[in-house]
Amino acid sequence: MTWFRQGQTGGDYSRQIQAAQNVYISEGVKPDEVVRISHELIRAELDRFTQTARTEVERLSLEFLENYMMRQSRVAPESVESLKRPDMQRTLQSAQISFTSCGDENLGQVLVDLLVELSRVQPRDFYAIAIAEAVALAPKVTTNQLDAMAFVYFVRNVEYQWEDLAQMRLEIARSWQPFFAKLDVDRSDLLHLASIGAGSFDISGKFFGEQICEQLPGLFTNGYKLREIPRWIRDEDLIMPAIRNPKLYQLKAVDTDELLRQLELALLPEHGISPYHSLPAEAIRILKGNPILESLCKEDLAGPLDNSKLVHSYCFNLFDGFELSVVGAVIAHTHIESVMGRLSNKTTIDKIRASQ
Repeated sequence: MTWFRQGQTGGDYSRQIQAAQNVYISEGVKPDEVVRISHELIRAELDRFTQTARTEVERLSLEFLENYMMRQSRVAPESVESLKRPDMQRTLQSAQISFTSCGDENLGQVLVDLLVELSRVQPRDFYAIAIAEAVALAPKVTTNQLDAMAFVYFVRNVEYQWEDLAQMRLEIARSWQPFFAKLDVDRSDLLHLASIGAGSFDISGKFFGEQICEQLPGLFTNGYKLREIPRWIRDEDLIMPAIRNPKLYQLKAVDTDELLRQLELALLPEHGISPYHSLPAEAIRILKGNPILESLCKEDLAGPLDNSKLVHSYCFNLFDGFELSVVGAVIAHTHIESVMGRLSNKTTIDKIRASQ
C-alpha cells in the first residue's frame, strides 16, 4: 500500500513498484538486493517476536520498504546508490524498526522522506547528523504533536514575502490550516517535545508570531500622523494611507529590503546619498516603529484559521516562548513537505541545506 498520494504519476500500485524498480536497476542497484539488505538489517529484531507478531512485522517492513523505494526513485533517483553507505543502512534499519512497531502511516511518511533527504547529503556533515537524529526522535512524537511542530515551524521558521494582508490571510488559510484544523494540544505536549530535545522554551520571551511581525513590519504597524513622518519621506512619495487606519499614514514598503530598494530608486540616485547615510536609517526607524499590540498581531495571524477544539487566543498564547530545536525543525519541515509538497518560502532548513 502506498502512502504518498500527491503528485503520483505511476498509475496503480503495481506499476509504481515496477517503475521504482526500473530506476534502481538503471542506477546500478538491484531491487532484490535492496530487499535482501533490508531483511538482513532487521532479522535480529524479527527473532524477538512471536510468530503471529513476526508475520505482521514482516508485512509492515515490506510496506515501508516499498514506499521508500518508490519515494526515493521519484524524488531523488540520482541518490539511489546511497543505500550502499553504512550510515544509510543503519538509518534505514532504525526507521524500519520504528515503523513496524506501530504501523502509523503519518510516521511512515516522515521517516521515508527523512531517508530520502539523508540519501542526498554527505555523511557526517551537520545536516546529515541532524537527519539521523530526526529519524530516531520522530517515533517519540504523536501525530498531533507532529502537527503542532509544523504549526510552530510555519510561525517561527519560515520567511514570508507577503505584500498585503489579503495575501497573508490566503497563504495562512492554505498552508497552516491543514495542520491547525485538528490540533488539540496543551502545555504537557510542549513539555514532552522539550524533554525529548525537539524544542525548548526561549528565554528571550518573544511572543508567538513576533518573528513574522519583525519580518514584515509594514503589515503590522498602527501608522503615523502625517506630521510625525519626516518631510523628505513625504516628498519622495514613499508613504500611503495606513492599512489599519486610513486616517493615518505608513510607508509603502512592507519590509526593510523593499524599503531600501525604493530608497535606491527614488532618493539615492537623485541626491547621491550613500546607503549608509542617516536618511535610510531614519526611514527604517519609521518602518519598524509604532507596531500593533501583541494581541492584535496574534488575532491577525489566527484569523484565517479554523479549529473546533481550540480557541485561537489560547493556542497562540500556549506557544509563546516555544521554539523548535534543529532536529525538531528537520522533523517539522519534513512532515510539512510530506503532506503539502515543496515549500516555496525560504525556511530554516533551506538555510542549513545551503550552508553544507
